[in-house]
Amino acid sequence: MVDKGDVEKLAELARINVSQEETETLAKEMSDIVDFVSQVQEISGDAKPVIEHKNIMREDGEPHEGGLFTDDLLKTAATAKGKNIVVPKIISND
Repeated sequence: MVDKGDVEKLAELARINVSQEETETLAKEMSDIVDFVSQVQEISGDAKPVIEHKNIMREDGEPHEGGLFTDDLLKTAATAKGKNIVVPKIISND
């Protein structure tokens, strides 16, 4: 439990002026925060282990020879330059 004395000491350490009304409000709010953190700490001990994700579709590897479909893809692109698809610039160095 955080009391008004704790708030006054913290205010002194932080070199800030806190009125009596603010001291009472801050004491209650800080107590609520400490209670909440205590609850979170209790719950975090009951956390379930992380489940490992796996690729269930296929093993990683080369599904086909590189460049096999390049010409077909370039034919469908709106604009191509050499073996590259041209897209509008969206990031500027200015």
